[in-house]
Amino acid sequence: MQIIIVELKNEIGSLAQLIINSYSLNILEISDVSDNKGSADSITLKLVSKNILTNKAIFQNFELADMMHVIRVERVNNLTFSSNDDLKINQFSGLLLISDTVSEELFTIIIKTALNFGLSFFSSAVCSNRENSQNCLVIRIVFTGCVTDRMNFQIKLLEIEEQFSVDICFEDQEFKVSDFSLIVFDMDSTLINCEVIDELAREVNMQNEVAKITESAMRGELDFVESLHKRLSLLKGAPCSILYKVLDAIDYNPGAKRLISKLQSLGYKTAIISGGFSFFTEHIKNSLSIDYAFANVLEISNDILTGKIENCPLDGKMKNSLMKKLAVDLNIDLRRVIAVGDGANDIPMISNSGLGIAFRAKPKVSEASKYAIKIGGLDTILYFLGIKDD
Repeated sequence: MQIIIVELKNEIGSLAQLIINSYSLNILEISDVSDNKGSADSITLKLVSKNILTNKAIFQNFELADMMHVIRVERVNNLTFSSNDDLKINQFSGLLLISDTVSEELFTIIIKTALNFGLSFFSSAVCSNRENSQNCLVIRIVFTGCVTDRMNFQIKLLEIEEQFSVDICFEDQEFKVSDFSLIVFDMDSTLINCEVIDELAREVNMQNEVAKITESAMRGELDFVESLHKRLSLLKGAPCSILYKVLDAIDYNPGAKRLISKLQSLGYKTAIISGGFSFFTEHIKNSLSIDYAFANVLEISNDILTGKIENCPLDGKMKNSLMKKLAVDLNIDLRRVIAVGDGANDIPMISNSGLGIAFRAKPKVSEASKYAIKIGGLDTILYFLGIKDD
């Protein structure tokens, strides 16, 4: 690794240019190490890079020196500045950015917005240079200070998300891999890329009727238990062979396998708690070596679906209870549980876990969740935990 000190003109555009080009320059981390006693006209940054950056020429090669107003570049042979781990932040505020494309305008607006709400730039780091399931660039920008108006800050971030088609996750605490030990997933449209009951309905030409009920339930407009019974009744009389047809067509959502494999290698317990059906959760459990799976059990008589289930329906309240019971059984505090889901019946799990994430969720779910992923794959969750690509 190479440590260099760069002094730039203290302009938001200059900092934005450096952040946006950090991955092209193989800069892994940028930290503000300015001397508070120094001139306010410039900002001094420590760069940690894979490249050997020795002078201003490296920026000239990328036509960046003039754009970033580089004043000086100094190579540091020994690490004379404290790393981020050694620096104490009075109040951590992080923004995790996940995007297909990035621009100076995006970073300029983000930094200006943060400053307007009482934050000060502290550092930025590339978490992933497109080495993830969706080939997204993932950058974390860390600020110091306390947000003056959290509600309006979040509203402004949502506006930026829509304008630039980017995920911006506001973190008011710094998570680490060691903070958690259990991750719980919903199945339909979370771990897998479809709603199973819709696909079953398609096999009996009832997809339109079932899809309308499903969407209404996922948006929270219809009671889940009532909607489940209505949808199941439309499958009455169907041969159980349709279960195997749908199973063969199911695919995992991007990043599911990578996320689960990585967390399992780190000692995490994994579970599926689904309002779907055990026929499918058991297959996924076995396929991905997931530790636990809970779901509704379809009632079958003489190889024919009866249109009923054998158990009390797993609605949002029941799913949350199962998550809590599993945590107790494993002697894991709920604050050490990650919950991921997309539907209204996942809100209780998401709200009561230590890290709740709405994944490609319905609007009501995203609004109720502290963190939401719309563009990135499931493996984006790794970057919430401080993991970076090798």
